[in-house]
Amino acid sequence: MLMLAAAASTLLLAVSPAAPAGPVLFVFAHPDDEIITAPFIAGLSRRGIPAVLAFATAGERGGPADGSVVAGSALGAIRSAEARCSATALGAPPPRFLGFEDGGLGDRVSPTSARLSALGIAVRGLVTELHPRAIVTWGPDGGYGHPDHRLVGAVTSEVALGIIGGPPLFYPGLPADAIAAHAPRFIPWTGVDPALLTVRIAFTPADLATARTAAICHHSQFPTPQLVDAIAADLTGIMAGAVHLRPARPTADNPFE
Repeated sequence: MLMLAAAASTLLLAVSPAAPAGPVLFVFAHPDDEIITAPFIAGLSRRGIPAVLAFATAGERGGPADGSVVAGSALGAIRSAEARCSATALGAPPPRFLGFEDGGLGDRVSPTSARLSALGIAVRGLVTELHPRAIVTWGPDGGYGHPDHRLVGAVTSEVALGIIGGPPLFYPGLPADAIAAHAPRFIPWTGVDPALLTVRIAFTPADLATARTAAICHHSQFPTPQLVDAIAADLTGIMAGAVHLRPARPTADNPFE
């Protein structure tokens, strides 16, 4: 089994329905961003913990490498449908789409902060509505440096950390030493000091299989099951049986128990 024993400096979290009411809210930039946390989401659903996916954009500028679909609204519709397929596979409700332009969050507009402020209002609205037990979003690395990932993570962090007594905030990350050891072939992941990844969510083979089903939904990005399996092999080698999270604020409570 792909299970990881807890190291002395880490927490191995067993997710339990006894946690406070409210879902775990995952805020990402594009459909398919959830895949890095998909085994975690699958485990939440398996244990009866609700998870809500929110995407700032529909990913309409992220066309497939073979050029089979032109970037634009048609691709955005395809990727939105893929996100709904993935959410269903993971046992989550239909995802929330916040309606921002793919690749446009960092554009200079007047006033210069208008788009990011609007994104903050949208994220704050989700927090007010859902009362999440925890929020998961991209950390400063954006996974592999993607500008939209970084901006969405920064704005979501601003919202979550600006709430007095607000929900715990976590950034998924991949241990830098594991990336160096496994040399991923397809995505240039940015590593994080493993000492900062103090929360580890163990996943089961069943969770991993569910995550694979979710990834296959994103056909525009991963057009063959063979590519899905190759990327999954990279990630599972790096993850070593657990999704790794970095807490953004100190908390004595475990929101996943």
